[in-house]
Amino acid sequence: MSEYSEGDRVYLRNMTGGVMSDEKGHPINFRVVEVIEWENGSRNFVLRTRDRNAQRMYGGGIGFPAMTLKRAEQAT
Repeated sequence: MSEYSEGDRVYLRNMTGGVMSDEKGHPINFRVVEVIEWENGSRNFVLRTRDRNAQRMYGGGIGFPAMTLKRAEQAT
């Protein structure tokens, strides 16, 4: 399982194994802004994005486990 750190760009996986996309079908980039480490050693990742709709639904204080994230491709 990949580990992520603050500043990493990621996609949020959807239920079919793909990634969340906007209304035009483009993948939504999220940035890891906080890593929450629990007493049992597991980690959750707090995300932010510039997409307003996605930020309302998925951003903020919600922490997502690593298995729900996918590393975003780097722009070339």
